[in-house]
Amino acid sequence: MATIPDVCPNCGTAIIVNVGQRVFQNQLVWSQGFHCSNCGEASEADGHGNPPAVIEEALLAQEGRWDLWIETTNGETVRALRVLRECLDLELADIATWKRRIPGAVTSGTRAQMKWLVHVLQRAGINGVVKQQA
Repeated sequence: MATIPDVCPNCGTAIIVNVGQRVFQNQLVWSQGFHCSNCGEASEADGHGNPPAVIEEALLAQEGRWDLWIETTNGETVRALRVLRECLDLELADIATWKRRIPGAVTSGTRAQMKWLVHVLQRAGINGVVKQQA
C-alpha cells in the first residue's frame, strides 16, 4: 500500500489517497481510495492491468523497484519469452533485448507487476523469481 497527497475535489482540504496493487484471480489489479475528514467526500476506484501512471509512480517511490529474474535452460528461454510477449504484447525488438538478459533480470517494475509475471510464467511451467533492486 502506498499513499498520494492530494486535495479533496469537493472542499479543497488536503487528503491522502491510499493506493495499492496486487495479483487477484490470475490478474494484476489496482485500487485507490480516500475519505475527506472535513466534508465526508469519499471515493474508491479499482481496475485491472497496469495502474494509472500516478499510482505506479507512488508504488515505486514507496515500495521500491523490483526485478523479474529468469534463469532457464535454452528450451525454456524461448517458451518464457513467448509467454511474456503474449501477456505483455511486446515487440520482437523487446524480446531480443530480454533474451540477452537471461539468465538474470529481464524487466522491472512494481512488486505486484513482477509477482504477476512470475505467476503467468508458473502457469506455463516456467520458474521466475522476484527480487528487489538494491
